Amino acid sequence: MPMRLSQVLAIEKKIKSENETTFTKSYQALQKPALLTGLSRVYRPKVDGDELFPSERLKVQIRATEEIEKVSKALIDLLDVTAKKDFTNSVAKADVVVDGKILLKDVPVPHLLFLEKKLVEIKEFISKLPVLETTAEWVEDAGSNLWMTPAVETAKTKKTKHYETVVPPTKEHPAQVKEHDVDVIQGYWITTQYSGALPHKRVKELAGRADTLYRAVKIAREEANIHEIVAPEKTGETIIKFVFGA
Repeated sequence: MPMRLSQVLAIEKKIKSENETTFTKSYQALQKPALLTGLSRVYRPKVDGDELFPSERLKVQIRATEEIEKVSKALIDLLDVTAKKDFTNSVAKADVVVDGKILLKDVPVPHLLFLEKKLVEIKEFISKLPVLETTAEWVEDAGSNLWMTPAVETAKTKKTKHYETVVPPTKEHPAQVKEHDVDVIQGYWITTQYSGALPHKRVKELAGRADTLYRAVKIAREEANIHEIVAPEKTGETIIKFVFGA
């Protein structure tokens, strides 16, 4: 049964991890001369019967050829799975369909992945858009590209001194007058509020569009991932034989 792109993607991460582990271990081991070094020393007396000394032996712990074999096997698996993904990605395409209509036709997998990631950012951006206060009535002012409220008129007052006769004057005493402040209307404020925010309905509409497109792109990406693998056979083996071959 032919392998699908989705199957390759499912095992790609595991193979990458295994390759990195093998490559790192071999690389580090080959940087330690002591592991590559061996020794055998056997003592032979000049005259038979003279004093003998124990032999010395140090075993070689790693061999460069064996490390190359380990790395080569891991690299072949990685190169093969990556080739399968990249070659198939170059031909695996799908349409982005919204409400039964094709919005984008024959979109390749890498671009679908890009769109999917970017739409997540766009959705987050929309969620942070400022919304008009619902406590006021807003109308659009096309000339300034702003929203505005109807003008509201409020009185501007000022305090003035007011004198009130508390006790009328008599022949014997002058009138008793009380002084106090009185607010009188000086003029009127005409206030109009402006805002660069958006109506809640508009933000909700934008969020809905972005979410709809995100789902459509995700479906298209899943559809494209069922494409059969088209990579040439033994890509990894060809490369490793050229590099490490005799």
